[in-house]
Amino acid sequence: MAGKPRHSHAFYVDRHYGMRATRRREPGDRRSLRPVATVFVILLVLAAVAGGFWLHGRTRSGRVVEAFADALDRKDHAAALALYKEAQVKALDTGFFAFHAERFRNAVRQMEIQAAAETDAILDPLLQSGERLDYLSRSFLENLRELSSARVKVRLREESLAFLDGTRSLARLEPFLREMATVRGLEEAAGSLLAELPDLEAAAPDFLEARGLLEAFSWLEAADLLDRLVETSDGFVREAALARYDAAKIRM
Repeated sequence: MAGKPRHSHAFYVDRHYGMRATRRREPGDRRSLRPVATVFVILLVLAAVAGGFWLHGRTRSGRVVEAFADALDRKDHAAALALYKEAQVKALDTGFFAFHAERFRNAVRQMEIQAAAETDAILDPLLQSGERLDYLSRSFLENLRELSSARVKVRLREESLAFLDGTRSLARLEPFLREMATVRGLEEAAGSLLAELPDLEAAAPDFLEARGLLEAFSWLEAADLLDRLVETSDGFVREAALARYDAAKIRM
């Protein structure tokens, strides 16, 4: 007789309990995914936190440089120095925030460049006019000497060398050295060159002649003259003559 197929009682029992077993396993499958989901969420949170710290460090280093420039404009040298020291400390960080260190090292370099430019802006008029430092200029050189003194010392030697080369007059160099010798932290560097001025004056003609020989590609004659200056001089004159002698030997 045609109709629905007949099934045994065992079929219905197996089907019933099989479906129940399947249904019972489903919650277990979902629970097995929970640790994976938890780890994923934790990783997302950590990534967000790390990104926040990275962005904060980038923003903070940029703000420090801006604040430093603003302090220089306001002539607040104490605030500028505090910002520079803060950046220095963060630039040396080796702890949890060490990934910020490179940004703060860049910030320190930018501050030093700004300070060097400010230093040159103070020194150039002095060399042209022979006048004395005003109060704010002296405050900058003394209160920010951690930043300015290195640049000033370079300029002291450059201007002394320019005198030996005949491109800076004694009438401009001597007042400049005297004024710099009165700045706290520069007494020794400027004072020693000031004390050597008679030696610089005595060596200037030979130095100028050696420069002319170098420009004329007379390397041997220039080297001989500079060698004599090295043997008969000391202090800054000897250092300058030795540097020129080494340069002449390279070109020979």
